[in-house]
Amino acid sequence: MKKILIFLMIASAFSAHALDPADWMRELLPYIIDKNLNDIAWPGSHDSATHKIDKSSNIAKGQDIPTCLDHIKFITGDIIANWSKAQKFSIYSQLMMGVRFLDLRITHNDSEKTHYSVHGVFGQKVDEIIEEIWQFMDEHPTEIIILSIGGLSHMIYEEKDTNEDLIQKFYARFGDKYISNRFSPNTPLIDILNTDGRLILIYQEDKFIEENVQNVPSDFLWSKTNIVSPWAKTDDVNALWKFLEEESKWFHETPKNQFYLVGATLTPNEKTIISALNPFDSKAPKNISDMAKIVREKINFYALIDMFRTGVHSIFTMDFVNQVDVEQIIWLNALP
Repeated sequence: MKKILIFLMIASAFSAHALDPADWMRELLPYIIDKNLNDIAWPGSHDSATHKIDKSSNIAKGQDIPTCLDHIKFITGDIIANWSKAQKFSIYSQLMMGVRFLDLRITHNDSEKTHYSVHGVFGQKVDEIIEEIWQFMDEHPTEIIILSIGGLSHMIYEEKDTNEDLIQKFYARFGDKYISNRFSPNTPLIDILNTDGRLILIYQEDKFIEENVQNVPSDFLWSKTNIVSPWAKTDDVNALWKFLEEESKWFHETPKNQFYLVGATLTPNEKTIISALNPFDSKAPKNISDMAKIVREKINFYALIDMFRTGVHSIFTMDFVNQVDVEQIIWLNALP
């Protein structure tokens, strides 16, 4: 009976709105205008900028994969790509389908003397990522994006820390569109909409928040303390679900001035990858895409509703995110 009532509520919301996911925050404004930022359901992607990874991608420094394997790509290329690529769609395409939280892992590519996204291997140039985000923001000026920048495992090049270069690059493009860190996750949405800011940039290295970066205002970056991101670190979907339930109980006892991220993702380990190479094990996932399908079957729409109604889950991220995933999360915002 409960599921039938929920279905009728969502069906009613769908019938009232011919939703364009590219502008869902504007179109659902009557539902979210009185909410704080961390009371909104934010669709997100995990390892967002990995869609360009393929068997030819080079292994990055500071990762868990020995760089010497680059010399035998004809053997290892497909295997590494299978367990490094976590998204099918570009950043721009994800934003158009309604994603509003992006998880960027960034490193320095010494051979090209620039920054790239990374997940074991190099993904996409940061310059390209920035332009895709800027293009979307220019076309859809009412939408708000939360951008988390982490990884940062290899940022020293020729004895220089390139974190500052990276931060300056983001500021050069979004200097007139960022949301000041003087706001917080429990700031009312209406307060943000009354400013020009549309991008929250969370930086995972607090050193560059505590110390001024040349030519970048001190209120540009948000600290990682603004977001709680528990990581199950398991390849078992039942263990993942149990972990998320336990984390929810813990979160009820913490201050409500943070974003809370539900990482609905499985993490492959050596055993996972070895099983995938076994031609006689048909049930074993063969790549991250297969693992995402397993999660999708377990954490269905009704499970998301139960999570969201606890009031502690504000950002939902998945691997190989698709339109159905995103719209299910968007429509949580229409629940009474």
